[in-house]
Order: sequence, then C-alpha cells, then structure tokens
Amino acid sequence: MRRPVWAIILIILASMFAASCGGGSNPNAPIVSNLLKRAFVSNQFSGALDIVDAATDTVNSRRVILDPGPTAMSMSPDKKTVLVFTGGSNRLDVVSTAQEVQAGALQLQDKSESFFYLSDSKTVYVAVRNASQVIKWDTGAGSTIGITVPNVRWIVRSNNSQYVLAFPDDNSDKAYFIDTTATTPVAVQIPVAFNRPVWAVFSSDDTKAYVMNCGPECGGTGSASVQTINLPALTAAGPAQPVPGATHGLLTGTTLFVAGTPPATACVGNTNQPTCGSLSKLDVSAGLGAPTSYEINNGYHDHMLLGPNNRLFIGAEFTCTVTQPNGNGCLSIFNTGSNTATIVAPCDSECGGLNDVTGMSAITGRNVVYVVEGGELHIYDTATDALQARQVDTVGRSWDVVSPD
Repeated sequence: MRRPVWAIILIILASMFAASCGGGSNPNAPIVSNLLKRAFVSNQFSGALDIVDAATDTVNSRRVILDPGPTAMSMSPDKKTVLVFTGGSNRLDVVSTAQEVQAGALQLQDKSESFFYLSDSKTVYVAVRNASQVIKWDTGAGSTIGITVPNVRWIVRSNNSQYVLAFPDDNSDKAYFIDTTATTPVAVQIPVAFNRPVWAVFSSDDTKAYVMNCGPECGGTGSASVQTINLPALTAAGPAQPVPGATHGLLTGTTLFVAGTPPATACVGNTNQPTCGSLSKLDVSAGLGAPTSYEINNGYHDHMLLGPNNRLFIGAEFTCTVTQPNGNGCLSIFNTGSNTATIVAPCDSECGGLNDVTGMSAITGRNVVYVVEGGELHIYDTATDALQARQVDTVGRSWDVVSPD
C-alpha cells in the first residue's frame, strides 16, 4: 500500500532528528570548552589546569585534570601541546590544547623548573638538578637520553633550536654547551671564565649568546656582568660587561634588557622600599655598549615578557622583599618607549602575604597581560600599567599561565 506524502515526510524528519540527537555522532569525542581565546592556568592545589576565557576574562567550567601539584608550564612552538611539571609525582605532563586533556607524561627522577620543546614541537629538553641530568625526550618515539650536567638547574635554547646552554646551581662558575643536532648529544663545558652564570639570551642569528653572570647576588665575587660567547666556537667575544645585576634577560631588536638585584643597594627614587633591583639596557649592535640602568623591584628576577604598548613586564620571586601596605611588590612594568619603570604595589591580603611572580602571558589581540602573582591570576592593562577593573578568581593556588590562541 502506498504511503501518503505526509507520512513519508514524517519518516524523513524523524530520521533526521534521530541523527542529530546522537545517532551519527561519536560518543567518545572529548568534551572541550569551545572557547576561541583561552588561557590555561596551572592550579597547584586543585591538580588541574583552569581554563579561562581570555576574551571575557571569565573562568570556564571545563578543567584539565593532571597529576597532583601542577606548577611551571611551557608551550610547544606550534601551540598544540603544553608541558606541565607536576610536583606531587615529579612528572612532566603533556596537555593537548585542542582536546584539552592530558595526552602523555614523562616520569622524572626529581623536580624540574626548566624545560621546553625544540622547534620541531616534538623533542623536549628537561633540566633535573638533583639528578645532574638534562633529559632529551623524543615524544614521538617515546625514547629518552640522559645528558650529564652536574647540578644543572636552568637550560636555554637557541632560536633555531640547534644549541642548548645549561647552567648549574652551585659555586662551580661553569656553563655547558649542547649541540642538539648530534645523534647522541653531550654537554661540553664552555672554556670561558664565568661568575655564577645562571641564564643566557641568544642573538637573532644564533651566532652569539649573552650569558648572565649573577655574581654577588648568587654568592659570587666582584660585580654582575654579561659575557658574550661566540657560537659554536665557544670563545669569549671580548671582556664581560659589568651591570648592576644579572639573573634574566630579553633581547628585542638590538636592545638587550638585563634584570637583577645588586646586594644591599638602597633605592634612590622609590622610597617605599629599603632596597631595589635594577634593569639594564644595552645596545648589542656593535658589541656590548655601556648599560643604562633603571630602578625596579628587588628579588631574584626570573620572568620577563614584552607585552603590548611597549611594556616590558619583569617579575621576581624567592628573595623579593615586600613592603605592606603601600610599598613595593615583586613586579615592575617598564615602558620601553619612555624609559620609565612602574614598580607595582603588593597584592595585599588576597595573596596571603605572598607576592612572588611565577607566570606571565600576553593575550593576542588585547592590551592586557595575565600575571600570576602571589598564587593569584591578575590582569594588567598595558595602557595604565595597573590592574584592569575586571579580574579573574581561580579557586586554589595558581602558578603559571600560557595562552595558545
């Protein structure tokens, strides 16, 4: 018997409705936030990455569950994965930014605070101080190689990923060079005199490295300085250039910014703090010119980010002295156009007396920078060098922040 036209139409509509309600979908597909602009914030207390809508500055209900105690993070160059160190188990977790799930992990012998991908977004280098090892991890093959570097705490890679410099946390005054293109990489001690080297910045063409000699701030002698090294020759390109302090740096164009805290140095322009740190500005276009220095917050500077509106964010931790209630915190914002520094006030009671800066991320297309300060995520307006009106409340203790979008 022929069905009437209206009956056929009902059957077609019913089949379409059934397909739309899951008949043709994948029930195992991961649930994601579907946000167009995101920031991942490691939460040490909750054991997860909080996902923040970085367009509206709101916390999403979706989280990425990790191993216990997530802290420092590092994003791959292609922004498809994020490495997260989890202190509860000494593991390096891998997070897929597309699926918003943990996609793998590497068990370490001890804690790490310095790790990164090479430019292939597949090969990972990790410094494990208490094991005296730099671990090379091929995440594709799942294989690892241990490279011996005594007491290694900090590692830095060149722009082209061909070189890695490794720095021990001890009084040896040594620095090491690793050629990542070797089949079996080894660490070679750089035959140059250093003074508590802790960090380096590579020139844009990777033919030089500017090594930060921490000096007296790290228990060395004399003064802090910057030593230029020729690569891959591993020779000194002239004498070290003295600077007030040198624990971290950033190169933009031909200008090298170097931050540090000279011991027992009284503040000159900022009377809210008994001692201050220093930001040095050096021209590297023809060697290392004499620095011009500016007063910033004190502490051990180990975070630096160039944000919108020519604002250089400099953060410190460990030894940052905070004056309450209206004194200095552990963050400074330097206007590279006007050469003026704003030392940000402490984040007071909401941070429980803690002000260490442990993470920073610029947000693409916006004039803001996300800063993790005293365990809280703060949003700074780069037009005013101050907190914007709308802030984000992540429950727990935030540690680091990255933005993949």
